[in-house]
Amino acid sequence: EITRYRLDGTVSIDIIKEAIKAVVSEHEMLRTVFRWQNLRQPVQIVLKEKSVPICQHEVYQFEGQYQEDIVNELEQDSFSKPLDIGENPIKFDIYIVNKDVFYITIINHHILFDGWSNSILLGGLYHALCQLAQNKPVSLKKKTGIRSYLRFLGKRDAETDANFWKHYLSGINKKTVLPRIRHYPMKEKQERLLTHKEDCSIYREVKAFSAKLSLSAAAIFYAAWGLVFYQENRQREVIFGIAFDGRPSEVEDINQTIGLFMNSVPLRITINEQETIEDLIGQVNTSLLRIREHQYMSYS
Repeated sequence: EITRYRLDGTVSIDIIKEAIKAVVSEHEMLRTVFRWQNLRQPVQIVLKEKSVPICQHEVYQFEGQYQEDIVNELEQDSFSKPLDIGENPIKFDIYIVNKDVFYITIINHHILFDGWSNSILLGGLYHALCQLAQNKPVSLKKKTGIRSYLRFLGKRDAETDANFWKHYLSGINKKTVLPRIRHYPMKEKQERLLTHKEDCSIYREVKAFSAKLSLSAAAIFYAAWGLVFYQENRQREVIFGIAFDGRPSEVEDINQTIGLFMNSVPLRITINEQETIEDLIGQVNTSLLRIREHQYMSYS
């Protein structure tokens, strides 16, 4: 995984490095390695202290678009080098564009954390930068450890979860195929990056509609996606994967903990052409509430 952030402000490269070290010190998963050689089972090891690789690149001597091209080239080169999850599953690259502009690129193995964790990592980095820029010590809050989450999982009744999914998926005898994707021939000078900007008014309308129904916006989006599958497959039962955050409220501060908690689970939708769209959304919302209670099921 690779994420790039742009930092505008009068800070030194040393402050940025100190902020990164502070965030690594605060979160266990950023101090985690994985070992399996000569072991019966792979193990996850959380180190009390760990220095992560931080490389700095000075590109201020270049100008304009060429400067951006150099950053892209160096970043791609760094990303192409395999990460060793036994030693360093994450690394940071800092690009000095000028005295007030920096790029911070985070490259990590996806075994470390999920998409939700990106905002936690960025928030922690921003907090540390602000503290250090004001010559204040970084106040670190002790985060919930992975052990607390594992204890939560250990208390769950695995048989109850298994029975729920067995009943929920019973009677499914046809697979749901993805909608057809139309492939277009590549143009000789086609740009590598394709972007699409959606009208935000659509999202506002969905939010307003979900408030009117007193149902979640997610139920509306999943219902719409279910209809797309129905049109493609022409079968009453459609099933596709959805993602849950996997962060139980029973574990303290879990929403501010970096880690791999998200889980993909199947959502089953029954299409009845005699029902209204409101009925369909209500059905999906009910399923989401039921699934949430059993989202921690392991596939192994």
